[in-house]
Amino acid sequence: MGGEYLAQSAEFLQPPIRPVIILSGFGHAKLFDPRTGRFVWGTLHATLQTRFADNLDLSIDPDTMQVQPDRLVPRGFVGFRSPLNFAWRLGHALEKYAGYSMATLEPPDQQPPRMLYRFAYDWRLGALHNARKLDAFIDSVRRAHANPSLQVDLVGHSLGGFIALTYLKLGTASIDAPSTWEQGSTTAASKVRTLIVMAAPQQGAADAFRVMVRSERFVMRVLPPEWNAVFPALTEMLPTDGRILIDENGRAIDADLWDIRSWQRLQLSIFSPQIRQRVESRKGGPRYEDLTTAFEKELTNAYRLRQALRRALPSGVNVTTIASDCIPTTRRILRRNDGSYAFYQVELAAAEQHLSPILFEPGDGSVTLTSASAGKPESSTVFCEGHQGMVLQPNVHRAIIRALQAR
Repeated sequence: MGGEYLAQSAEFLQPPIRPVIILSGFGHAKLFDPRTGRFVWGTLHATLQTRFADNLDLSIDPDTMQVQPDRLVPRGFVGFRSPLNFAWRLGHALEKYAGYSMATLEPPDQQPPRMLYRFAYDWRLGALHNARKLDAFIDSVRRAHANPSLQVDLVGHSLGGFIALTYLKLGTASIDAPSTWEQGSTTAASKVRTLIVMAAPQQGAADAFRVMVRSERFVMRVLPPEWNAVFPALTEMLPTDGRILIDENGRAIDADLWDIRSWQRLQLSIFSPQIRQRVESRKGGPRYEDLTTAFEKELTNAYRLRQALRRALPSGVNVTTIASDCIPTTRRILRRNDGSYAFYQVELAAAEQHLSPILFEPGDGSVTLTSASAGKPESSTVFCEGHQGMVLQPNVHRAIIRALQAR
């Protein structure tokens, strides 16, 4: 029924005004190993495999002890036409109901000009790294259209929205050079007319902490904490309020997730004895001491980025925020006396149910309304939908199309 309404309303729409670039969320881009010629992430084979010559863990520069990109490159998107493939789902809706022409996954300037592009990025890496990649992608779109002053529209879901926000607030500037932030933001804003962010963790997400302390499983693939802890993207998405742990009595635990000493004292993530033993017994990969040093640097860098992103968005960019408010979503995490956690309502024992009002607030199941709206729900377009379900929702598509029609 929603599709029928979209088709009817399409009669009243203008032709596409500006090219649109879609940015999907965490884990949505396939990662390709050019040395072996195989995908390490995002295909059926990669999901069922458990061993690769070059896996998803990032390397550490031995001189700087900083996490650095590896040789994997983003190429296409997970799930051909599945709900996970936000880039295709939204792109299909814009093609069918708003007259957009979708480009292939080749670089924009290596194909005829189109009005719809999908930006694949390495979702393990930091927002500033990917903001620079986005800037180069926009320049490629400009070359494809033979217009060096062309403005584009950005639509970002989840981590994709966080990257788009980072781009508009800092451009391609360095986090170490605050004096360049203003010019970076101004330059980025000159290339973007409309920004639409959906379920973006503007104030972080407890889900990031969950993945950093508990292995994330995708069919047979497992992303262990020792990898996730030094994925810059996850560190940057920790909740702005780092004091999110409570005990069995509902009292706040004296721990700040932005302080490395809290991780060490509570033996969180890579500081747990079990994970340390696993890292030290593994052949190849970074030494345990290097891993902890790199994590501390990532935590510091992530905190500095989050402070920098408190800057206002530049004027002249039309901004639409889309969020959800009908699913209990984690804002605090129960850490029991035995060291176990409760991240979801179904993980609470009967005697712990009274903690629900402390632990959860309205959201989409992954990102709270407060975080997705940057604390301003009254300024957001709010739907009742899950984090991934938004990509299938015709009313969400309609809201996006309306926002893109703005001059």
